[in-house]
Amino acid sequence: MVILTARDEKRGTETVENLKACGLSDLFFHQLDVTDSASIASLADYIKNRFGKLDILVNNAGLSDSARIVNVLSGLGQLKNVTNEWAREVLSDVDGLTEEKVDEVVSQYLQDAKEDLLESKGWSALSAYVVSKAALNAYMRVLAKQFPNFGINSVTPGFCKTDLSFNNGQYTAEEGAKGPVSWL
Repeated sequence: MVILTARDEKRGTETVENLKACGLSDLFFHQLDVTDSASIASLADYIKNRFGKLDILVNNAGLSDSARIVNVLSGLGQLKNVTNEWAREVLSDVDGLTEEKVDEVVSQYLQDAKEDLLESKGWSALSAYVVSKAALNAYMRVLAKQFPNFGINSVTPGFCKTDLSFNNGQYTAEEGAKGPVSWL
C-alpha cells in the first residue's frame, strides 16, 4: 500500500487516479503541507487510524524561503558538491554529527546568503539546493544513529524541473522519480 501526499489536493488525487489507471492498486492520497503542523498531525492520525504504522517512508518534500531552507530526505551524492570546506567537513563527520551541527551549517549558509558572502565563503553556484540536500542527507544519518531499529535511507533524484525549481533543472520530474520508485 502506498500513501501519496501533496500540498495540492486536486493534483494529488489526479496523480493517484492516473497511477491506478496504469494498473497500480492499493494507492491512497492524503493532503499534506510540510510547513503546517496541523496538516502533519492530520496525516499522522490518518496513518495511525487506517494502517496502524508505516513500514517505509519516502519523503522528498521541499520548500525554500528567506528564513529557512528545507528539503526532506535527500541523498548522499550532494555532499561532494558542497564547496564550502567547513560545511563539507561538518557534514562528513558521521560519528560526531548532530541535529545542532546540521542546523549550524544551514544557519551559516543563510547568514552568508543574507550578507551576500556566498562566493567569498566558497559556496557553489547552486548552493541553496546543494546545501539543503547535503544537510538533510546528514540529518538522515543522525536519525539512523538515533533509531537503529528503523531502516532509514535517503534518495537524491537530482535537480528536477518542478514547481519548486520554477521548472529549471537538469531532469524532468519523471526522470527524477525513476530511481526512488525503482526500489519500492
